[in-house]
Amino acid sequence: MYFPVHLSRIKSKEISLGIQMHALWLQRIQVICLYCQNETEVSNSRAKARTPSVWRRRICKNCVAQFTTLELPDYAKALCVKTLDNKKLSPFSRDKLFISLYKSLGHRMDALDSATALTTTIIGRLINKKFIASGVIETKSICKVTFEVLKRFDPLAASTYKAYHLATLKRSN
Repeated sequence: MYFPVHLSRIKSKEISLGIQMHALWLQRIQVICLYCQNETEVSNSRAKARTPSVWRRRICKNCVAQFTTLELPDYAKALCVKTLDNKKLSPFSRDKLFISLYKSLGHRMDALDSATALTTTIIGRLINKKFIASGVIETKSICKVTFEVLKRFDPLAASTYKAYHLATLKRSN
């Protein structure tokens, strides 16, 4: 059984939400037991290869219950998105990106699965390609990377995405 753990809901002494989200497995996070609310210890831990997440097997020190957590970075607290007019910063929303991709992939039978996988891919590329400067990413960078990924994956979805984000894509050229 997997219990997703978001960093914003964890007691932590050493969490630093910055650009180095891929180094998440190096951080020490204190998670309480789901059953008795006492401290737990990690018995097994593995970093995911393709996503900035960590799988951990935990054992309660008090009731000896075992459970698994999947720890993900909270992008809304770590990243801000700069709008095109450069006047407003808003928290990064993985859900907005997912919905945009899902609408573009609406013609596919596997739109939900594809949008989920592509969302992870796009966020990974944004982080790896250094589009993020001091926790701020521009809207045009998100649109550009999303369009490039969609163009390789499904040209029809890319053209649909381009139709919705034409003004942003024109400014990024």
